[in-house]
Amino acid sequence: MANNALAREVLVNADGVIETTFYTGQYSMEMSSVIYRSWNFMEQSLPNDLKKSSASKLQAMI
Repeated sequence: MANNALAREVLVNADGVIETTFYTGQYSMEMSSVIYRSWNFMEQSLPNDLKKSSASKLQAMI
């Protein structure tokens, strides 16, 4: 929890490290939020991720 709070305070706040480092500047966080709006953590779990990847296709061949 302390790490998350520190990251929010230092990295992802307005004028933070991420926003000032990326070439998109002040629009970096807005662009990130648009991209991750449809992010679904259940789809990104390891079993589901492996099913979508070529690993499941390789296993079917064996």
